[in-house]
Amino acid sequence: MALSPFEILQRDREAANRFATQSSKARTKQLLERAQMELVQRLAQAGGAGSDSFTAAQMRVALVQVRETLRALTQGVLDEALSMGARGAEQGVQSTVDYIGRAEANHRGIARPLPFDTALMFDRAARGSRASILRRLGSDPNSSAGAGVLGRYGANVFSKFEQAMQQRLIQGKSWAETRGDLAAASPFLRGAPEFWTERILRTETMNAHGGASQEALNQVEAVVGQMLKILCATFDGRTASDSYAVHGQIRRPNEAFASWYGPYMHPPNRPNDREVVVPHNMSWALPKNLEPLSDAAVAARWAQEGRKGSPPPRPLMSTVDRSLIGKASSPPMAAATPAPGQQQAGSALPPSPAPEPVLEAPAAPAPVVFTPPAPRPPLPVQDDYRQVNFRSSSTFENRDSLANFHATTEALFGRAFTDADLKTLTATNINLAGAESETRVFSNLTGRGHELRVEARWVNSEQEEVGQLVRRYKTGPDGRPQVKHELFVLEDKYKGQGEGSKVIAQQLEQYRQEGVSSVSLEAAWDGPYVWAKAGWHVSDESAWLKMRERYSDFVDSQAQKLGITPAAAKAMKNPKNIREIALSEFGDQKVGKDFLRGYYDAHGEVVPMDLAVGSADYEHALKYFKR
Repeated sequence: MALSPFEILQRDREAANRFATQSSKARTKQLLERAQMELVQRLAQAGGAGSDSFTAAQMRVALVQVRETLRALTQGVLDEALSMGARGAEQGVQSTVDYIGRAEANHRGIARPLPFDTALMFDRAARGSRASILRRLGSDPNSSAGAGVLGRYGANVFSKFEQAMQQRLIQGKSWAETRGDLAAASPFLRGAPEFWTERILRTETMNAHGGASQEALNQVEAVVGQMLKILCATFDGRTASDSYAVHGQIRRPNEAFASWYGPYMHPPNRPNDREVVVPHNMSWALPKNLEPLSDAAVAARWAQEGRKGSPPPRPLMSTVDRSLIGKASSPPMAAATPAPGQQQAGSALPPSPAPEPVLEAPAAPAPVVFTPPAPRPPLPVQDDYRQVNFRSSSTFENRDSLANFHATTEALFGRAFTDADLKTLTATNINLAGAESETRVFSNLTGRGHELRVEARWVNSEQEEVGQLVRRYKTGPDGRPQVKHELFVLEDKYKGQGEGSKVIAQQLEQYRQEGVSSVSLEAAWDGPYVWAKAGWHVSDESAWLKMRERYSDFVDSQAQKLGITPAAAKAMKNPKNIREIALSEFGDQKVGKDFLRGYYDAHGEVVPMDLAVGSADYEHALKYFKR
C-alpha cells in the first residue's frame, strides 16, 4: 500500500533524525540547506512554478519535503512524532501534506520519503574512510590504486563527490545531472573522457546501496542470528580475475571480505566492481551457483587477461565450517576449513582439487513461512580485525572489542593501553588547526600475530577535514614493537604552519618511551625529500641502487641547463645515502630536492624507508621536527 503524505513526512523526520544522530545536526542542516538552494535554482531553470512537467513537479514535492524537514530540525522537533494541529509550531504541516496529496493525484508515484538512510552512506562524519570508494582507496596506503586516486583527484575533492552523490538522492537528480556535478567538482574529470565520470557515479551508487544492505543485514543478525553474507560475482566477458577469485566467499555479518586489493565489508571493492552480497542463514542449503570457483578457473581468467605469471594466492574463502551450512540445527560454528582449491594459511598440505563451477540459476524456492529461531550461541571470532570506534569521549563499541584492544596493547607494549595512552602515541590528542580528532582502532591477536592499526582524522567545527593519519603497530622479530607510518596528509590550506611537525615530533618522543624499535614508511610525492632530510634511510637495497642510478641520470640531464661543471657533477653522482641526495646543491639550485620531490611523479614508485629508534639519525629526526 502506498504511503500517505502524512506518513511520508513522518518517515522524512525519522530518517533525518537518524542522519543527525549518526553524523551531526550541523551536517544534516548543511545537507538540507544545500538541497533547498539547488532545488530552487533548478526549478527556475525548468520554467518556474508554472511548469507542469513530471520533473518539475517532482522537484517541487522534494522542495516542500526538504523545507518541512529543515523547519523541524531548526525548531528542535525532529525527534518528535508529527501531530498536526496539536500546537502552533506543527500547524504548518497540514499545508505541506495537502500539497503532496495534490501532486500525487496529478502525477501518480511522485511522492516518496527522502532517502536519508542511503545518503548517510556518503557521510564522512558517520562513515570515515568508507564514505566513498575513492576516499577509501585514497586513504589506504596498502591499496595499489590508492596513491593514483589521491594524486588524480586530491583529498579535498572526495568531499565534493560525496556531497554530489548525497544531493542526487535527496533531490532525486537525474543520472546526467549528477554526472555533470561530479565533473564540475574535479579539474581532472573536466578534461577526461565522459566514461571516467560515469564509472565513478556507477561505482559510488553501488557502494551506497552495498553499505545500506550491510546495515540491514546487521539488524537481521541482531534479531535472527546465525546470518552469513556470501559474495556473488557477475560472469560475462567483462568479469575480471579478482572477481573470479572471491566469488562464493563467506563471512559473518561483522567480518570483512578479503580480496587481492585488501579487506572490505561489502562490494564494490574497486571501480567497476559488480559483485553483490547474498544474505544467507546457516540453516539454509547453499546453492551450487554460490560455490567458489576452482583455482584453475581463476588462473585461466588471469591468463585470458594477458597477465604474466601466476595470480596471487586466493584469500580465505570461508570463516565458518562450510559443512555445517544447511543443517537443520547448527551447533556453535567451528573454525573454518579451507574451501575447495583454497589452502589454509600455514598448512603444508596441497590444496584439494575443486569441482568445476556450476554457473546456473537455482530453482525457484518454495514459499517460506518465516519464524524467528531461538537465540543461538554467538559465532566465534577467527583471524579477523576487531573494530573499535571512539571519539574524544573514549567510548568503545562493546566490552569484547575493548578487551581485545587491551590484550593487544599489553602484548605489544607490555601494558594495557587506555584511550589517553593511545592518543598520546598517535598524537591524536593534538588539535590540529583547532580541529579535534576522530579515531578508529583495529586490533588483532590471531593468525598474523599481535597487530594494532589506528586510523584518525581531524575535523574542524565546520565539519571540514583538516588531516588524516594511519599507523600500524606490530611485534618485530626481536619481540619489540615496530611502527609503520602508513599515511599522514594535511589539507593544502593547513600546510606550512608547523602542524604536521607537531604530530611527528610527539610520536617520535613517545615511540622511544614505549620501546618501539623502528619506524618505517613508504614515501611518495614530497615524502622522499622530507623524510630523507629528517634522517630516514632507504630500507630496500635494490630500491636504493635504482634511485642512485636514476639520480646520476638526473644530474647529467641538468648539468648543461644549470651549468654544473664535470667535477661537480661527478661528486654529486655518487651519494652514500638518500640524505646526501636531499642536501645536494649547486650554487642556489637545490638539485637533490628537485629530484626527490619529483621522484614519485617521474617513476610512479614509492620509496621504502625506515629509521632505527635510538640511533643518531633518530635524535636528528627529533630535532628536525621540533625546530
